[in-house]
Amino acid sequence: MSLLKKGSNIKEHFFIGYDLHKAGFIFDPPHIACNFNLDLLCGFAADFVKVSASRAGISVAKDGIIAELLKLLLSVSKDDCIVVLSLNKKGAISGKVTHRKSHLFNELFDESI
Repeated sequence: MSLLKKGSNIKEHFFIGYDLHKAGFIFDPPHIACNFNLDLLCGFAADFVKVSASRAGISVAKDGIIAELLKLLLSVSKDDCIVVLSLNKKGAISGKVTHRKSHLFNELFDESI
């Protein structure tokens, strides 16, 4: 998990990113939906529920997060292996797949984590 840069403000959105490569995600196409990968995604969802409640004060359903993560699987690759989830104050979840050198990643996260 990568956290927001120190001093960043959560105004309209709460962001959190997960590095699939560091988590041990299996990128081979026949195995993308294997039990190990699905367990990782469920762990990310549980983490997101806990962290969004404690840091942003917003409660979200784990099932909605899992659904968003499953939609993102089609975009995941060895190069684009950072999953960024965003939550607005109304509780709407959105996700994006990116990489460590992207503008989005560098604006939101501390790369040393």
